[in-house]
Amino acid sequence: MNVQNLVLEIGENESAADVQTRLNKAAGDGFFLVNVVGRLAFLRTTVMQKKPEERRPLSNVDGKEDVALSIIRDHVEDSCTKLEQRLAEAGIKRSVNWIGKKRLPMRAEGTKLVESVAAMTPVMSSTAVAATTGLSRSAVNKMRNIALTDKTLSH
Repeated sequence: MNVQNLVLEIGENESAADVQTRLNKAAGDGFFLVNVVGRLAFLRTTVMQKKPEERRPLSNVDGKEDVALSIIRDHVEDSCTKLEQRLAEAGIKRSVNWIGKKRLPMRAEGTKLVESVAAMTPVMSSTAVAATTGLSRSAVNKMRNIALTDKTLSH
């Protein structure tokens, strides 16, 4: 993007209202005030962002999220590192962290573990459930959220 700079000289006898009017006009032309040093006002063009509907989702920048999720779903029991390698072989670059976040709900879908965590959490803290099940508190909270949003579970 082409960024332009503008320097306005503030006259010695210029009133604050006149300066404000000039700066507002510049702002209306797409500039914003960066700094004022002595009698110089430094402005720069504003960086316009795309409208939300024009932006691609950050997680699907390359448009391959559906393929990546299907590979993860097909090999859900593999480690995150192994899944990262499988995705790389398919020409899809995703971090181990991204893979782990997408894989956890897939591993829990339709399992008794989600139902048992959901059954325990109303009466036990997530720390107690984690100690009982051997899961991390984060995993317990994620499974609790899955169970709460899953319409097939009856509670």
